[in-house]
Amino acid sequence: MGSAPETVPPPGEAYTVSLPWQGRRVVRTLPIEAEEAAVLTDWLTIVNETGVRYAVGGGYAFHAFTGIWRTTKDLDVFVRPADLKAVLDALRRHGFETEVRDRLWLAKAHREPFLLDLLFSVRHCTPLDITEGWFRSCRPALFLGVPTCLLGVEEMIASKIYVAARDRFDGPDILHLVQEVDGRVDWEHVVDLLGGDEEIVLWHLLLLQFVYPGRPDYLPQALMERAFERARAGWRSHPGRHVLRGRLIDPDAFAYDVEERGLEDCRDLRPLVGDDGALSEPAGHEDEGIATGEAA
Repeated sequence: MGSAPETVPPPGEAYTVSLPWQGRRVVRTLPIEAEEAAVLTDWLTIVNETGVRYAVGGGYAFHAFTGIWRTTKDLDVFVRPADLKAVLDALRRHGFETEVRDRLWLAKAHREPFLLDLLFSVRHCTPLDITEGWFRSCRPALFLGVPTCLLGVEEMIASKIYVAARDRFDGPDILHLVQEVDGRVDWEHVVDLLGGDEEIVLWHLLLLQFVYPGRPDYLPQALMERAFERARAGWRSHPGRHVLRGRLIDPDAFAYDVEERGLEDCRDLRPLVGDDGALSEPAGHEDEGIATGEAA
């Protein structure tokens, strides 16, 4: 495995991520130790050397945008399903242990106690795999001195919006991102990224209105009215009593409904990749700029 570039600060000095943000250059301190900084730097350097398009998301990107820090041992990197194997192969050549943890959306590389999460789909939702369109609005950044790219705000929201399980809910992260950009979110683009799922977006917008009642200007009112009408239409013409969408947000909590009540899991459970990370057939939406089809 290659050594960390000289741009990584020595122990005792500040580790940073910096990027142009809201019309200014923002530098955020990363409160991490030297060992973690070296591993993260190696990972990003290796991924850069593959030449594939990717973007950093998760806790580190959230910290870069908002300044809110949560201790994490995971670095989240988003790649297209077609590019996953090239990244895994490169990491293995540099001595990292790798695995495809879930053929629907997640692979990992290890250097204990640190983890690199390679996400090639929106969590639990294989029709919403990561496409070239996810990288069109990514933001260039320097992460520990390594040139990289962070997911755009809309893509960050799309990556978090289905995370609503018993043990984790990313709604507050979405609301803080909206606050950070003073409500300037392209919500129609978020809906497109989610394959047209306006209802899950409406749910979070209602939460936004509840949490920040003094900021109605943050709300895309035309989209909300349209989503409300769509919900009202669903009262009259529904997809059937046996359809279940709950496992899109929490596969475990709603397993009972499938196993014991016989409801139909609406998720597409066809694997996107094989155990080695190579693209499975059919190839999903790889040639599309955004994911298409209804998510729910």
